[in-house]
Amino acid sequence: MLVSVIIPCNNSESTISDCLNSIKKQKYKEYEIKIIDKMSSDKTISLIKNFDFENIDIISEADNGIYDALNKGIFHANGKIISVLHSDDVFFDENVLSEVVDTFNKNNVEIVYGNLIYVSRNNLNKIIRFWRPGKFFNQSFLKGWSPPHPSFFVKKDTYIKFGPYKPEIGNSADIELMYRYLEILKIKNIFLDKIFIKMR
Repeated sequence: MLVSVIIPCNNSESTISDCLNSIKKQKYKEYEIKIIDKMSSDKTISLIKNFDFENIDIISEADNGIYDALNKGIFHANGKIISVLHSDDVFFDENVLSEVVDTFNKNNVEIVYGNLIYVSRNNLNKIIRFWRPGKFFNQSFLKGWSPPHPSFFVKKDTYIKFGPYKPEIGNSADIELMYRYLEILKIKNIFLDKIFIKMR
């Protein structure tokens, strides 16, 4: 089961290597990487090209913000599962993709989500906050609940069937998508009590 890891970036030379190294360490190797770059003027692209990934595409062009970039990545993705990994974030450990794929394979769901830890910008091992969303229940969003967006893995067919992000609504586009999928559309999902992402 191919996983498409979508990485939106813009002048990310200080963090992109950490991000890509966390992918390279994954035990699960059936993945592709889609870099959606907003015409970076620093060394971002040259750093990316130094990695010897076999299945990586770089799209470098103007966009209308991060959610427009994510939609481009989804459109170009060949994988059955979509992972959103921001250029300053990393996978928690080498088991993330294998655990996610295994959970999809064993359960009749379209969404798998898990935990996230916030870490210091300059020290990925210094934990600032632990975000464990727990299981979704009806009307959870009305109580201020939401999953951590980077730990939210979705099948590509689900994005195609129910629509991607809405860039026109701004910074709330990730919350809106998760609310639409879970609360309104009742798409089958499962919470995996594992840490997936370290977020700066």
